[in-house]
Amino acid sequence: MRKLCLLIGVSVASAFVATAIAAPAKEQRLLAHTVDISGKDPKNVQLQIWADRLPQLKKAREVVLSAQPSAGFVAEFFSTAFESPKGRIIVSVVNDQCSTSSATQNDLYCPARIVLDKGGKLQLLKQVDDFDVHMVRGEQGYDTSSNNSKTDATLVSFDPASMQMKVRTFADGRAEADAVNYSLN
Repeated sequence: MRKLCLLIGVSVASAFVATAIAAPAKEQRLLAHTVDISGKDPKNVQLQIWADRLPQLKKAREVVLSAQPSAGFVAEFFSTAFESPKGRIIVSVVNDQCSTSSATQNDLYCPARIVLDKGGKLQLLKQVDDFDVHMVRGEQGYDTSSNNSKTDATLVSFDPASMQMKVRTFADGRAEADAVNYSLN
Protein backbone atom coordinates (compact mmCIF):
# COMPACT_ATOMS: atom_id res chain seq x y z
CA MET A 1 0.00 0.00 0.00
CA ARG A 2 2.83 2.37 0.88
CA LYS A 3 4.51 1.76 -2.51
CA LEU A 4 1.20 2.41 -4.28
CA CYS A 5 0.76 5.77 -2.44
CA LEU A 6 4.35 6.72 -3.29
CA LEU A 7 3.81 5.78 -6.94
CA ILE A 8 0.59 7.80 -7.10
CA GLY A 9 2.30 10.77 -5.43
CA VAL A 10 5.19 10.66 -7.92
CA SER A 11 2.76 10.36 -10.85
CA VAL A 12 0.69 13.33 -9.66
CA ALA A 13 3.83 15.40 -9.07
CA SER A 14 5.17 14.49 -12.52
CA ALA A 15 1.87 15.44 -14.15
CA PHE A 16 1.90 18.78 -12.29
CA VAL A 17 5.46 19.57 -13.41
CA ALA A 18 4.67 18.57 -17.00
CA THR A 19 1.60 20.82 -16.97
CA ALA A 20 3.57 23.75 -15.54
CA ILE A 21 6.35 23.34 -18.11
CA ALA A 22 3.88 22.96 -20.97
CA ALA A 23 2.23 26.30 -20.10
CA PRO A 24 1.57 28.37 -23.23
CA ALA A 25 3.70 31.33 -24.16
CA LYS A 26 2.61 34.58 -22.53
CA GLU A 27 2.73 37.95 -24.24
CA GLN A 28 3.18 41.26 -22.44
CA ARG A 29 3.82 44.82 -23.33
CA LEU A 30 7.23 46.37 -22.69
CA LEU A 31 6.51 49.23 -20.28
CA ALA A 32 8.37 52.51 -19.88
CA HIS A 33 9.26 53.87 -16.47
CA THR A 34 11.80 56.13 -14.81
CA VAL A 35 14.07 55.05 -11.98
CA ASP A 36 15.86 57.25 -9.46
CA ILE A 37 19.57 56.60 -10.03
CA SER A 38 20.83 58.56 -7.02
CA GLY A 39 21.34 55.36 -5.03
CA LYS A 40 18.41 55.81 -2.65
CA ASP A 41 17.00 52.41 -3.62
CA PRO A 42 19.93 49.97 -4.07
CA LYS A 43 17.51 47.01 -4.17
CA ASN A 44 15.83 48.26 -7.35
CA VAL A 45 16.21 45.42 -9.84
CA GLN A 46 16.87 47.77 -12.79
CA LEU A 47 19.80 49.32 -10.94
CA GLN A 48 21.12 45.86 -10.10
CA ILE A 49 20.86 44.70 -13.72
CA TRP A 50 22.69 47.79 -14.97
CA ALA A 51 25.06 48.30 -12.00
CA ASP A 52 28.14 48.35 -14.25
CA ARG A 53 26.66 51.22 -16.33
CA LEU A 54 25.33 53.24 -13.42
CA PRO A 55 28.32 55.66 -13.31
CA GLN A 56 27.85 56.35 -17.04
CA LEU A 57 24.09 56.88 -16.57
CA LYS A 58 24.77 59.30 -13.70
CA LYS A 59 27.27 61.33 -15.74
CA ALA A 60 24.83 61.62 -18.64
CA ARG A 61 22.08 62.72 -16.28
CA GLU A 62 24.32 65.36 -14.66
CA VAL A 63 24.74 66.94 -18.10
CA VAL A 64 20.93 67.04 -18.52
CA LEU A 65 20.49 68.48 -15.01
CA SER A 66 22.98 71.27 -15.67
CA ALA A 67 20.75 72.49 -18.52
CA GLN A 68 17.40 71.57 -16.92
CA PRO A 69 17.61 71.31 -13.10
CA SER A 70 13.99 70.16 -12.73
CA ALA A 71 14.59 67.05 -14.85
CA GLY A 72 15.35 64.82 -11.86
CA PHE A 73 18.17 62.37 -11.28
CA VAL A 74 16.53 59.50 -13.16
CA ALA A 75 17.11 57.09 -16.02
CA GLU A 76 14.51 55.75 -18.42
CA PHE A 77 13.93 52.01 -18.65
CA PHE A 78 11.60 49.73 -20.58
CA SER A 79 10.87 46.38 -18.98
CA THR A 80 8.64 43.38 -18.48
CA ALA A 81 8.94 40.10 -16.59
CA PHE A 82 7.74 36.51 -16.91
CA GLU A 83 7.59 33.55 -14.56
CA SER A 84 9.37 30.35 -15.59
CA PRO A 85 10.16 27.05 -13.88
CA LYS A 86 13.73 28.33 -13.44
CA GLY A 87 12.73 31.67 -11.84
CA ARG A 88 11.60 35.09 -13.00
CA ILE A 89 12.77 36.23 -16.44
CA ILE A 90 13.26 40.00 -16.63
CA VAL A 91 13.67 41.97 -19.84
CA SER A 92 15.38 45.28 -19.07
CA VAL A 93 16.11 47.91 -21.72
CA VAL A 94 17.89 51.15 -20.81
CA ASN A 95 17.42 54.37 -22.76
CA ASP A 96 21.14 55.07 -23.00
CA GLN A 97 23.21 55.28 -26.17
CA CYS A 98 20.21 54.24 -28.24
CA SER A 99 20.13 54.67 -31.98
CA THR A 100 17.07 55.58 -34.00
CA SER A 101 15.89 55.35 -37.56
CA SER A 102 14.76 58.48 -39.33
CA ALA A 103 12.50 56.27 -41.44
CA THR A 104 10.36 55.13 -38.50
CA GLN A 105 9.18 57.58 -35.88
CA ASN A 106 9.22 56.39 -32.25
CA ASP A 107 11.66 53.53 -32.88
CA LEU A 108 14.67 53.15 -30.63
CA TYR A 109 17.40 50.51 -30.74
CA CYS A 110 18.76 50.29 -27.21
CA PRO A 111 20.95 48.09 -25.02
CA ALA A 112 18.97 45.31 -23.34
CA ARG A 113 19.66 42.58 -20.83
CA ILE A 114 17.53 39.53 -20.27
CA VAL A 115 18.18 38.09 -16.83
CA LEU A 116 17.02 35.22 -14.67
CA ASP A 117 16.10 36.24 -11.13
CA LYS A 118 16.34 33.31 -8.72
CA GLY A 119 15.24 34.76 -5.41
CA GLY A 120 17.23 37.96 -5.78
CA LYS A 121 20.27 36.39 -7.44
CA LEU A 122 20.54 37.67 -11.03
CA GLN A 123 22.02 35.68 -13.90
CA LEU A 124 22.53 37.27 -17.31
CA LEU A 125 20.94 35.11 -20.01
CA LYS A 126 21.35 37.40 -23.01
CA GLN A 127 22.66 40.85 -23.82
CA VAL A 128 21.33 42.65 -26.90
CA ASP A 129 22.98 45.82 -28.19
CA ASP A 130 20.10 46.91 -30.44
CA PHE A 131 16.83 45.78 -28.87
CA ASP A 132 13.96 47.29 -30.90
CA VAL A 133 11.67 49.43 -28.74
CA HIS A 134 8.69 51.14 -30.31
CA MET A 135 7.22 53.67 -27.91
CA VAL A 136 5.56 57.07 -28.10
CA ARG A 137 7.44 59.71 -26.14
CA GLY A 138 5.44 60.77 -23.09
CA GLU A 139 4.97 64.05 -21.29
CA GLN A 140 8.32 63.84 -19.47
CA GLY A 141 10.25 61.67 -21.93
CA TYR A 142 9.77 57.92 -21.98
CA ASP A 143 7.79 57.56 -18.77
CA THR A 144 4.59 55.86 -17.65
CA SER A 145 2.52 58.15 -19.88
CA SER A 146 4.27 56.45 -22.83
CA ASN A 147 2.42 53.26 -21.92
CA ASN A 148 -0.99 54.77 -22.78
CA SER A 149 -0.67 54.44 -26.55
CA LYS A 150 -3.20 52.04 -28.04
CA THR A 151 -1.42 51.84 -31.39
CA ASP A 152 2.33 51.99 -30.72
CA ALA A 153 3.97 49.31 -28.59
CA THR A 154 6.57 46.61 -28.21
CA LEU A 155 5.17 43.20 -27.30
CA VAL A 156 7.32 40.47 -25.83
CA SER A 157 6.24 36.84 -25.62
CA PHE A 158 7.98 34.15 -23.64
CA ASP A 159 7.57 30.38 -23.83
CA PRO A 160 8.74 28.88 -20.51
CA ALA A 161 8.92 25.35 -21.94
CA SER A 162 11.36 26.19 -24.74
CA MET A 163 12.93 29.28 -23.10
CA GLN A 164 12.25 31.19 -26.33
CA MET A 165 11.38 34.87 -26.47
CA LYS A 166 9.80 36.75 -29.36
CA VAL A 167 9.67 40.55 -29.75
CA ARG A 168 7.16 42.30 -32.02
CA THR A 169 6.80 46.05 -32.55
CA PHE A 170 3.68 47.92 -33.64
CA ALA A 171 3.34 51.40 -35.16
CA ASP A 172 -0.07 52.94 -35.79
CA GLY A 173 -1.63 49.57 -34.90
CA ARG A 174 0.30 47.60 -37.55
CA ALA A 175 3.18 45.17 -37.05
CA GLU A 176 6.37 46.92 -38.17
CA ALA A 177 8.59 44.04 -39.22
CA ASP A 178 9.18 40.38 -38.68
CA ALA A 179 9.38 39.33 -35.05
CA VAL A 180 12.83 38.93 -33.51
CA ASN A 181 13.40 35.65 -31.69
CA TYR A 182 15.83 35.04 -28.85
CA SER A 183 16.84 31.70 -27.39
CA LEU A 184 17.52 31.92 -23.66
CA ASN A 185 18.98 28.41 -23.25
